[in-house]
Amino acid sequence: MPPNLRYRDPDEVPQEPGVCLKLGFVRDTNYQFRERFDGGIYIPSLPDVSFSVSSNKKARTVSAGAQGLLKSIEKQRAFLGPNYPKLDTLREGKKTVGIWMGEESLVRRKDGTHDFEWEFISDERTVSHPGRLGAKLFSKVEQDRIGAAAKASLSDEEAIALWDRLLGSLDFRVPVPGGPVSKGPNGEAVALRPLKAGEVCPVAGMWRPVHPKLDQNGRADLYIPKGDTMPGELYGQLLRINPNDVSWILVQAL
Repeated sequence: MPPNLRYRDPDEVPQEPGVCLKLGFVRDTNYQFRERFDGGIYIPSLPDVSFSVSSNKKARTVSAGAQGLLKSIEKQRAFLGPNYPKLDTLREGKKTVGIWMGEESLVRRKDGTHDFEWEFISDERTVSHPGRLGAKLFSKVEQDRIGAAAKASLSDEEAIALWDRLLGSLDFRVPVPGGPVSKGPNGEAVALRPLKAGEVCPVAGMWRPVHPKLDQNGRADLYIPKGDTMPGELYGQLLRINPNDVSWILVQAL
């Protein structure tokens, strides 16, 4: 057996950098290889609902011409014209999940199937910001076939509430705060969870503010010493946003 491979109990969440497999764990702190993972959950009380997540660290995105989920949908609509499927749009636009500023499209198909999708793309292509990260939810699923069930078990409001709950639970899993800081392939620190304004900085380095309005107005990394509190009031005053809604991610430990 390779020295970095060991057994893992199904409910164990390792506190060290690496990759979780079924009944196994691979220790890895270099993150030098291509990483592509897919996973999903089954909800016994909602057997017709399917929720899945996929990540591809080395996916070619912006540099290869990708413009995100909403642009892709727009192009499909223009290309198919009158042949584009008849859909009822329940919600569509930018959607920040954890440290990832992505886009979502929530529609209901003509047969009542809920078809929800969220996607984040990045040319950083690192373990914390993969080239492509996405999530999907479908209702009216039977025997792994979308739309095959007699009807959807959820109303539009219930489907959106479930989607928000599941999508909002996604986060970048890291070792215990205060532990060793792992390095990505470009030297970025990836071992600490995002911090909120007012929390104590555990590692001195360059920290990046994350908020939907900052995506539009530009953002700059800020050096924050260990032991200082994470700032927020400055952004609240300049952008007229709630400082508590600003998250900080460590991009380089110093």
